Amino acid sequence: MAKVLYKVVYYYFRALSRASYILKPLFLASVLGGIMGALSSPAKAEPPGDSCNWQLTFSDNFDTLDRTKWNTVWPQYYNGSLHLDGRVRRQAYYPDSNVQTAYDPNVNSNVLAIRTAREDTIVDWLNNAVYRYTSGTINSETKFSQQYGYFEVRAKLPTTKGSAPSFWLMNFSKNLADEIDVVEVPGLQKGLEVVQNIHWEKNENPHYHLLSDGDTGSKYRTYGVLWEQDRIVWYIDGQEVFRSPNKMSSISMSLVLSNEVDGGPGNTFYDDLTQGNYPLLSLFDHVKVWSKTQQPCKNTAL
Repeated sequence: MAKVLYKVVYYYFRALSRASYILKPLFLASVLGGIMGALSSPAKAEPPGDSCNWQLTFSDNFDTLDRTKWNTVWPQYYNGSLHLDGRVRRQAYYPDSNVQTAYDPNVNSNVLAIRTAREDTIVDWLNNAVYRYTSGTINSETKFSQQYGYFEVRAKLPTTKGSAPSFWLMNFSKNLADEIDVVEVPGLQKGLEVVQNIHWEKNENPHYHLLSDGDTGSKYRTYGVLWEQDRIVWYIDGQEVFRSPNKMSSISMSLVLSNEVDGGPGNTFYDDLTQGNYPLLSLFDHVKVWSKTQQPCKNTAL
């Protein structure tokens, strides 16, 4: 078994030569964690119900980082806060270098990797403030948004104290705070539970779902949300896990992938980030979005 593992790691590094050097030691940890029997869930890649009622409106398999689809900085306005350069949020700095694509042999394709690390960054426009952590984000604000439909991500999301890797929907307006968390993995839960949530007018309806077969970092899982005018339904690996009435405004939302860094002693969501194990990689295999069509399904019966 050791010889087999050595060969896998050797050829893995050869394949990874196309990616950034900074990701090599981090991807090795991901590979070692996933090779020994932790097989990924099948890629569902379709909405619930009849497939003929859906039209694919957005898709990215992350062969490369497509900047026609994604921004790598936070939008200027977020919950009414002005971010002058889009690089600072909570307790982390967000450089472009922490968002890259690289080959992952667990899925035999490229994936998007968001790197989160404990490292200092001096921000001159904030009076030389020092941020002790870096992380990454991508979002589709100004490039893609949609009201209603089915939104899906396939991801491998290890977490640690102080981090919260996530896929979420947001309208980045100065005066609106509506948000759907398709999946969020708080550091306090150690990847054993995921949070699915809806935010509206300073209210929320969080649901904590306990996984029955390992944690969010042990394998790739498919997370989806069905957003309709009167309801929102969450799925994990094709199975419904939670539903909520839709109480948000009628607005379109953009897509966000991120790993936010926050917390301290006694924090009941992130936990104490100073006790976290960094660096960390959040891995995303694909993001897909569908909208419901008005066309009836054709009867194909003979």
